[in-house]
Amino acid sequence: MLSKDFDKDLSSFILLTSEINAIGLSFSKEIKAQSLNCLLKEENSDFCWYTDRSSLPMFFIKEESEQSYVLEIKAKINLFCSCVRCLKNIEHELNLDFKIRLLDKEKILDESDDLSCEIFFADTTLASSYENELSVSYFSKDRIDLALILREQIFLELPDYPTCGNKFALNNSKCQLDFINISDNETLNFNNPFFKLLEKNYASTKAP
Repeated sequence: MLSKDFDKDLSSFILLTSEINAIGLSFSKEIKAQSLNCLLKEENSDFCWYTDRSSLPMFFIKEESEQSYVLEIKAKINLFCSCVRCLKNIEHELNLDFKIRLLDKEKILDESDDLSCEIFFADTTLASSYENELSVSYFSKDRIDLALILREQIFLELPDYPTCGNKFALNNSKCQLDFINISDNETLNFNNPFFKLLEKNYASTKAP
């Protein structure tokens, strides 16, 4: 799946390797709130992160070899979700600053049968760091989907169970609730997806 399958405006975030010159390519590109919301929406899930504003990520990409590139992304992104304890809507701020190594999937697979195959780098300083701590991702058909890479990194950074006062929350006040009590005759009528999860879990504890 490509980012344009989430939202057609994201097609401009698909970069052709032929656009990357010898000294690398550096640019900023606005991603609108609607497009980012589409990108972050998860299928078959009532719960999702969302934003109310555009962001302007910065990209720098440089060729390592015929098979690989190093991509650097910096971005400030504000996202909203509900606290899993008190269900208050909280704003989060992510300051992304990361590098990732991108490998050409077709070329790597074509050469994988040749055990003596070596990767030749255009820059010897990059060759010495090939096995370093950089995460690795793949691209194909000479297209690098910057929005999908951004999406993956956002989900890696965001907390699985966001609460008030977590390290990404703009308001550092801690949640006033440790848990939510539900009486036997209480029905949850809220649309918040966390209430639905609580109701489901509570019902399972009452099952005979």
